[in-house]
Amino acid sequence: MSFTSIVIALLYFGGFLIILFTASAVILPLLILSLCFATGVVLCGFLSKKSYGLALRIYNLAIPHARSSMQAAADHIAPLDSTETVSLRKELLHRVQHFKGKSNPNLRAPIIVSGSEIPKSVIKVSETT
Repeated sequence: MSFTSIVIALLYFGGFLIILFTASAVILPLLILSLCFATGVVLCGFLSKKSYGLALRIYNLAIPHARSSMQAAADHIAPLDSTETVSLRKELLHRVQHFKGKSNPNLRAPIIVSGSEIPKSVIKVSETT
């Protein structure tokens, strides 16, 4: 091999090393930053699932207490007699028609539920969602 070909090969090798180190200096920090963000996403997903499970357990424990408190409050509400119910329904229907801006004969009367009609069953949310 001649001296010229050795110098040209060394120049190409030097250029290759310069491009290699420049690309590494740009890409490696981005790879490390990407790894940090991916770790954060996985960690947030894990914490979200655990906090949801904890909140769901607290909710399922609080339902019977809330239901009994609401039932106790509903038991203290006096039942409406038929004349009060009719006048209340007429007033509610009048307000709905007035809010709508026009009178509609097909508009049904609002449904009024008394406290004694609250169901006694407990709705439980499954933890598999």
